[in-house]
Amino acid sequence: MTIPARALRADAGWIREHTRYGELAIRWMDRKKPAALLLRGSDLDDAKRWAVARPADAPEISANQQAYIEASSRAADEELAAKAKLRWRTQVGLAFATVALAALAGVSFWQWRAAEAAKDSLADSNEKLERTVRELDATNARLERKLAPRAATSRTMSLPVGSRSRLGMPARSLSWKSAPTPTD
Repeated sequence: MTIPARALRADAGWIREHTRYGELAIRWMDRKKPAALLLRGSDLDDAKRWAVARPADAPEISANQQAYIEASSRAADEELAAKAKLRWRTQVGLAFATVALAALAGVSFWQWRAAEAAKDSLADSNEKLERTVRELDATNARLERKLAPRAATSRTMSLPVGSRSRLGMPARSLSWKSAPTPTD
């Protein structure tokens, strides 16, 4: 039986694909095998199924067709590997970014707590200081009330030297007389 007779008995759909893949392979080779002309996705899957489903009495798959399908398959595998590598790098980058953000959040929280503690401590110190000022003001007021009658009498008379030390006055001072008022 001749080749055309065998071809007629073979599956007409398979023969059409044989012709199509043959033309694609020749075009790919004539253009110096650019990756842009290779099969991808479902077209590549269809070509692989077509090659496996060759009827026994159909024409042989040419070396060009085989090289074209194999190059397409290698390119698809390399593309998948590149995408997987990119996806892995992206995931690692996101993991590092997540860890860095978590660390920054932890540091921020720690600083916030330290600032709150410092603020509370400052508020406590301020309260103590205000309480001390009030106590000092009260003590000064008591002392002024206590010393007011003495100050009024001491303006008109001299104090003995011994009583000056009890009042906390320096012993050097001789009297507490008011300054003379100028006369006209």
